[in-house]
Amino acid sequence: MRANAISQLAVFVGLILCSTLPAVPPGEPHVYKHVDGSDLTLYVTQPALPEDVASTVITPRPAIVFFHGGGWVGGVPGQFDEHAAYFASRGVVCFQVQYRLLAKNDTAPPETCVADAVSAMHWVREHCDEFGVDPARIASAGGSAGGHLAAYLGTIAATGEPPASDARANAMLLFNPVYDNGPGGWGTARVGERWQEFSPLHNLSENSPPSVVFLGTEDKLIPVATAEKFRDRSLELGVPSELYTYEGQPHGFFNVTRDGGKWYFETVFAADRFLSRLGWVDGPPTLTSPVAERVVLITLDGLRSEEVFGGGDRRLMIEELGAKNPEELVARYDRETATERREVLLPNLWRHVQDHGWIAGDIDRDSIVKVTNGKYFSYPGYSELLCGIADERIDSNAKKYNENQTVLEWLNAQEGFSGSVAAYCSWDVFPFIINDQRSGVPVNAGWSALTIGDPNRLAGLNFVANNLFHEWERVRYDAFTVSGAFEELQTRQPRVLYVSLGETDDWAHAGRYDRYLLTAQQNDFFIQQLWELIQSMEDYQGRTAFLIATDHGRGDGREGWKSHGSSLPGSERIWLAAFGAGVTARGNDEGHTYTQSQVAATVAALLGEDFNSSNPAIALPLPITRTAR
Repeated sequence: MRANAISQLAVFVGLILCSTLPAVPPGEPHVYKHVDGSDLTLYVTQPALPEDVASTVITPRPAIVFFHGGGWVGGVPGQFDEHAAYFASRGVVCFQVQYRLLAKNDTAPPETCVADAVSAMHWVREHCDEFGVDPARIASAGGSAGGHLAAYLGTIAATGEPPASDARANAMLLFNPVYDNGPGGWGTARVGERWQEFSPLHNLSENSPPSVVFLGTEDKLIPVATAEKFRDRSLELGVPSELYTYEGQPHGFFNVTRDGGKWYFETVFAADRFLSRLGWVDGPPTLTSPVAERVVLITLDGLRSEEVFGGGDRRLMIEELGAKNPEELVARYDRETATERREVLLPNLWRHVQDHGWIAGDIDRDSIVKVTNGKYFSYPGYSELLCGIADERIDSNAKKYNENQTVLEWLNAQEGFSGSVAAYCSWDVFPFIINDQRSGVPVNAGWSALTIGDPNRLAGLNFVANNLFHEWERVRYDAFTVSGAFEELQTRQPRVLYVSLGETDDWAHAGRYDRYLLTAQQNDFFIQQLWELIQSMEDYQGRTAFLIATDHGRGDGREGWKSHGSSLPGSERIWLAAFGAGVTARGNDEGHTYTQSQVAATVAALLGEDFNSSNPAIALPLPITRTAR
């Protein structure tokens, strides 16, 4: 008896906790109904209007009407605040509905809840013109008992005036919904013999709208079998229906406060795709996961922070420094301000930083990123960057196997990552830096043939690589490295991909400032192409972080910029950037100091892993992800 009571209490508490309790729900309040001496309100979150709205014709937009959970006895509007804000950013008008709650000791059916849901949908339809809503694209959505109300609007004919059809939803987004109220289903004690009036599962018809359902496999209220029955019956009737189950998750798992927002992301991401398939939203989802499932680490050899933050240096755009056409170079890269110069040189990097990313190393903002190995050249720099420690024994660029463990090697040994780590590098020393013999991480570097990918494309790439003039025998052109990375992503889909590009450093050593700038700009383009490929792949989209770094800085002045080392001031200063899933920091860093050695642990932290646990000497991750200690 006591155990059964505790079980029932747990179920009841689960229903109540399925809703959040914000102090003031965001959105514009509108009274949609006056009943029992009280006003009932819904809250509207609208998409941002274009700046030139006065001259823009707004196309009628889709809408979602959200109903909070709480077992019909608890909860308030606001459970779907994050959902409403996100879908508004996708061009959807969102409504969160307040409805009358049942008394906790009352055993009556949820008639008032249903009646208020119908009234709310009527109100939305009556005000479509006011909010720019397309009356043919209004979805109902809700969680738990709110999912029941949403499913009710999609399946059961409403009664009274105006006509019942006005209260029907055109699509349903259902988060662990209470939609089986028949014998043995949840809520039967309330509805009793009237269950057919309230049970969405038992009122599906060929006129029901498309639906998507999200359910945890450990939900104690809604069995997976019930969800499968709802989906299968819908499909039998010719009604599109999708079911997403989440292993081990309980009732209410989809809320943004659970597990750092992981399941909120997964369910909203899938809901976005559902709406996209209906033609209600355009393009891929713009939501990113709070923890990255995949990371792409990119390094640009010897690209100075001076160019990253200040753009091309006009003092160096001269014939004496190899510029074949100084006037054209100035026209291409020179602008009035540093901001304009950097954005014309690296337009994609700066757009990502401004939209949803982070960057550090701007000395004018007192943001410092230091190399700590004291050598300030490539092998020591890459080892520090990948291993998280500076090893004074590494004092040359010789092809000697690294005794230190890189984060790539460590991740490759972790559950879920084995065989899912790869590296494509322009410089032929990387197999030794990553120690491919010991680590098991495949490293394609230098002028090695590309072997992973479409055979026809590989044949063409390798033919050109073998017959093209090699400017440097130990460093291949970055375009081939990126092409290999493209093939790897599409063929093996690794969780961790390292791409090291090298031409910026080699053109600098050659004294060709024009080609140094051109290569930097090309690498910016390559990074964007990688990003766009990632966004086109379902397993990567919204789940991938990009982390961008360099191995060392460079000197200054007409001669100093060409090289680097302990004798050239400025060689110790580098820069770092990050954007995408799991990156919580934003904008151009100011007033902080970081080290190159923090990159390794950051790669792991973005994935929710702790590289520092392998060696306490490893530098802590950058504070740009919620999992950083």
